Amino acid sequence: MAKHLAQVDILGSSFTIKSDESTEHLAELIEHFSSRVAEARRAMPQADSLRVAIVSGLNITDELFRARKENAETVRDAHAAGEIASRLIGMIDQTLVAGDAVGGKTEPPAETAEESTAS
Repeated sequence: MAKHLAQVDILGSSFTIKSDESTEHLAELIEHFSSRVAEARRAMPQADSLRVAIVSGLNITDELFRARKENAETVRDAHAAGEIASRLIGMIDQTLVAGDAVGGKTEPPAETAEESTAS
């Protein structure tokens, strides 16, 4: 893969990073981190750069963990919904095979059969 370069200017430090990721992806990462650093800086205006960077990293890690938890819950919910759908399909199939479906071909009720032979 081609290496891409991105310039980083955060908390008074400037450097270039090289990555296999696209320049657009790198720009998104840097922008997100920069915004979280700016947020931490506003919350702790007297803190040194190291503390701001650590708090920013912890905030982003919190975002990641929350997203992972939400994703795991979504996967569990989707799995449960799939199981319910499979059971319902099985029930529908059994009903159709038994001939009990609404509008399906079923034998007439006993009273109707007796009435038609009695006439």
